[in-house]
Amino acid sequence: MKQIAEDFGFNAIRLAKACDDYEIARPPAGYWQKLEYGKAIVKPPLSVDRFGPDAIASVGICKQVGK
Repeated sequence: MKQIAEDFGFNAIRLAKACDDYEIARPPAGYWQKLEYGKAIVKPPLSVDRFGPDAIASVGICKQVGK
């Protein structure tokens, strides 16, 4: 999440919140560490109840003025 957010010029918390708002699945805390060490990973099914496959999620970029 952090790298993707940096690539697009905003912070990872903002990206995570946007994913939550649009119900976009994202790995829970510890997911990548468990995967790296061969632990069992639970992958919940993806849902398309709220948004269809053609829906576009957008994350606006806020810039601070005067700093």
